[in-house]
Amino acid sequence: MADGELPRARRGLRGAVGGCGARFGRIRPSLLAKYGLTSLLLFVALGSVLGHVLQASAQGRILDSALREAQVVARLGVQNSLTPEEVTNGLTPSRVDALERAFVVSLSALDTVEVRIWNRDGRIVFASERDTIGSAPAPSTGLRQALDGEAVAVITEVADSPNPFLRRHGVVLEAFTPLRFGSGPGIPAEGVIAVTLPYGPVAEAIQSDTWRLLGVLAIALAVLWGVLFRLVFSASAALREQSEQNEHQAMHDGLTGLPNRSLFADRLDHAVAHAERTGERLGVILMDLDRFKEVNDTLGHHHGDVLLTKVAERLHDTLRTGDTVARLGGDEFAFLLPDVGEEVAIDIVATKIRDALERPFDILGLPLEIGASLGVAVYPDHASTGIALVQKADVAMYTAKREHRGHAVYDAADDGNSRDRLALAGELREAIDRGELVVHYQPKVCLRTRRMTDAEALVRWDHPVHGRMAPDVFIPVAERSDLIAALTEYVLDVALRDCRRWNDLGTPAGVAVNLSVRNLRGGDLVDTVAELLARHEVPAAWLTLEITETMIATNPVRARDAVLALRALGVRLSIDDFGTGYSSLALLRSMPVSELKIDRSFVADLRTSNDAEAIVGFSNELGHRLDLVVVAEGVEDEATAEALARLGCDLAQGYWFARPLPVEVLLEHLDDDSRIVAAVEARV
Repeated sequence: MADGELPRARRGLRGAVGGCGARFGRIRPSLLAKYGLTSLLLFVALGSVLGHVLQASAQGRILDSALREAQVVARLGVQNSLTPEEVTNGLTPSRVDALERAFVVSLSALDTVEVRIWNRDGRIVFASERDTIGSAPAPSTGLRQALDGEAVAVITEVADSPNPFLRRHGVVLEAFTPLRFGSGPGIPAEGVIAVTLPYGPVAEAIQSDTWRLLGVLAIALAVLWGVLFRLVFSASAALREQSEQNEHQAMHDGLTGLPNRSLFADRLDHAVAHAERTGERLGVILMDLDRFKEVNDTLGHHHGDVLLTKVAERLHDTLRTGDTVARLGGDEFAFLLPDVGEEVAIDIVATKIRDALERPFDILGLPLEIGASLGVAVYPDHASTGIALVQKADVAMYTAKREHRGHAVYDAADDGNSRDRLALAGELREAIDRGELVVHYQPKVCLRTRRMTDAEALVRWDHPVHGRMAPDVFIPVAERSDLIAALTEYVLDVALRDCRRWNDLGTPAGVAVNLSVRNLRGGDLVDTVAELLARHEVPAAWLTLEITETMIATNPVRARDAVLALRALGVRLSIDDFGTGYSSLALLRSMPVSELKIDRSFVADLRTSNDAEAIVGFSNELGHRLDLVVVAEGVEDEATAEALARLGCDLAQGYWFARPLPVEVLLEHLDDDSRIVAAVEARV
């Protein structure tokens, strides 16, 4: 459907949903902001941790470098110039001068602040600051570790040092290296050389490296956070849009855009709660379109959908702003009318809805006229809950449909019938499934030979509570509850099985089965008939399907299609209750039927009414001119049978010949030449 054909109802509802989306929009970004802030804090924390790790790593590298420098000093300036005895016993002044000269090159190259040498007794045997030679200050942790053979570098605070040269540095880096003489593993340290380096340049180098790495890390983390945030934002927007679409689809009809059954029920519950608090009256209307099935069957489901969208648009424009119109499914709509005031107000609304639908709808250039049946229920007059209001409106709608009066307000007198009908429908379904229905047969007799040519199958229900139920009691229930297809299939199955039986026993006769108008509307009838004929190995010509002229006139196009398909199978077709409907002779002539049955109301008055005799005679003449077999039903006495024979009627059925009989009884009353020999017994 083109965008221009979308009903304004859908556009209005989309606007409403857009409002809901806006409210969600105010909530969802805060969730996204929480994610953004939380993830940002996590990234900052991660950056801080990584920064500390990098700083510690840089500091470790500096300390390792200091150790290597101290080892270089030890190798170049000490181990090749000293002997173990000098380290142990101390140096003479001349040896101190010589060693100091040996350190000059290395000390200037390494920017060394001070060099000191300890022996194992903790006494200083050499120091670039000569005043400390020979002293034995308290050993530091680094000195003790070095005496134990472990090279170590430490950062030391010297702000309180008595040495003014050291004090000006504030913080220094001391590297302690064990002095070993000789090679090989396990040689103990004879002393320790300590190289003191200024920590200021080292700290600046560490800080420079750290900030540079932190800058790179910050940029990388910021880029990563931005990419992730963008991905999450896009995914969140897509999920939000999908969520809104899913919510709309879950609560709205996909075809018309109107609220669906779920949203209608939710609004109804809220409206009832509000009305209970405020004392207002609210109305519920259920509406079922008339003749919509004909549009679907004739023009196709696509154009039926187009019609539904146009109906939805017109209904939406009819109601007030605060009212709700919903599509419950198929061609069924519901209306919620808050604060309706007096009952006359909702009656006016129902009339307005019907008037809106009376104007023709343009479909494929055809002006289609459809009607509607509406049922009205009012809170709190008829029910106090939403579910109960819908049920009451449904009862009223079926009353309006049954009595052809457009719309009806709920009447408690109709409700009992509705409940009984609902219960009976459930019981009928179970009876069909369990095979509890029985089929009786009333013979059609040739008026000339008095032989049975075929038998009409009539279903009966031996109800466990209500006893024997006639078809006119439960067949309307089957039609309204869509059980008619299952019921018809059941009767056809039994009738064709029994027809096969009496033909196998030597009685060459067919069987007739009545169809409902809903059978002609269904799409499975032809396939069902073909399958059952094959199952019971019954020739199609043995089966007669009886339809009424009213059924044909109700939907001539659909009826003709079904009749043609059945006739193509070879099945015989009969027009039942002829004379009581309103079909035209042209329509009758166009139907490929084989038989015409004159209604019992004319046959019963045949001997007492000239009009009845004229109608029977005309029907008989018409049938023969159309090359049809003419059957009279409702024959109650011999005189009527003889009168029909004089008029040229072909077949007859009625209590004079036999009542509807179980198949076993029917077979017992057929003799070898297939005559009905039990007329008297059947009439007793």
